[in-house]
Amino acid sequence: MSSTLRNYGAGIGIPLGAGIGGTAAVVTGHSADLALLAGYGVSGGLLTGAIVGQFAGTYSGADDWASRVIGVAVLVGLLVGTALGLLVGWSLDAVVANAAAVGAVAGVSLGVLLGGILLTSARSAEKPPQGSIGGSDQ
Repeated sequence: MSSTLRNYGAGIGIPLGAGIGGTAAVVTGHSADLALLAGYGVSGGLLTGAIVGQFAGTYSGADDWASRVIGVAVLVGLLVGTALGLLVGWSLDAVVANAAAVGAVAGVSLGVLLGGILLTSARSAEKPPQGSIGGSDQ
């Protein structure tokens, strides 16, 4: 299950990262740099998703697993988002501290969304199959 959750995390991180990067571009008034910021978002989402997915798969079944996955997702999102915010600030000749703060907020948002999606997909994979509608299990 470890590789499955890592693949889910990396796969869902791509569109989530692009969406959050594009949203950050529009909200901060950098609509002209939408493609650049969405591209940074994709790379951040891919990296965060793969790391959190690997963690979720490796430690599934541990005590308090769900809160650990959310905590790691938020922490990794915060670190990756801050690093990408610094890179964006440097790339766009903007105030680097402000860009890092926006990146941190975007990273935490990505972490919360990504962690929730990974938990939902892991829990849906663990559920036993339901019996047939008529009541007979054949």
